[in-house]
Amino acid sequence: AVTVDNLVDDSTFTVCLMQEDWHQGVIGILAGRIKESLHRPVVILAGDGEHHLKGSARSIPGIHVRDVLQTIVARHPGMIEKFGGHAMAAGLTLAREQLADFKRAFEHEVRRLSNGQPAQREFVTDGSLNEADRTLAHADVLARVMPWGQRFEAPVFADRFDVIQHRSVGTGHLKLSLKAFGDANARVIDAIAFNCSLQPLAGEPVLAVYSLEANSWRDRRTVQLRVLHLEQAALR
Repeated sequence: AVTVDNLVDDSTFTVCLMQEDWHQGVIGILAGRIKESLHRPVVILAGDGEHHLKGSARSIPGIHVRDVLQTIVARHPGMIEKFGGHAMAAGLTLAREQLADFKRAFEHEVRRLSNGQPAQREFVTDGSLNEADRTLAHADVLARVMPWGQRFEAPVFADRFDVIQHRSVGTGHLKLSLKAFGDANARVIDAIAFNCSLQPLAGEPVLAVYSLEANSWRDRRTVQLRVLHLEQAALR
């Protein structure tokens, strides 16, 4: 299992990981999840025969990952044997002995394009979602119109909530019960925040950026908020 803990520190601009027995069919999914958690360009590689590694890259807004690989090919002939993709995702093949040099080249090029400033995550939301619209039926509608993708982003909302209770689950995740801020008659809704370091303060509201989804547990389906960002909010 791979966790995001300690994969990077404040001095790194990229993540590049290799494990021999990772299945090539899932390295793209793994790269995407780590990219979402750490908001850094990611390359995940697995063994591809005796002499090669096959990799999958995922990137963030502002860093065109195919162009990054193209620049590495131009500056380091022979380092990457094959590559292809687009701004946010790419695939590549390189010789095993090139791995350490590729990691350095990938970090260098992303750092150059970032002007030495680590990327800051920004959330573009669809605004507030009325409590009456936070329903399982609406979550199912959103699921049916998938897949979402580049320039067709999934709806994301932002609202203040009162935290009724919360607990840590797994490694760094937070399970919450929330109510619409300041509304004593609001219903309680479940939420999950993955890789969340915030521990909400009792009696103080939070601002959540979230998507709406259905959660299935023991043959019971309920609506749930998947929290993408959580912070303490002002009382007013």
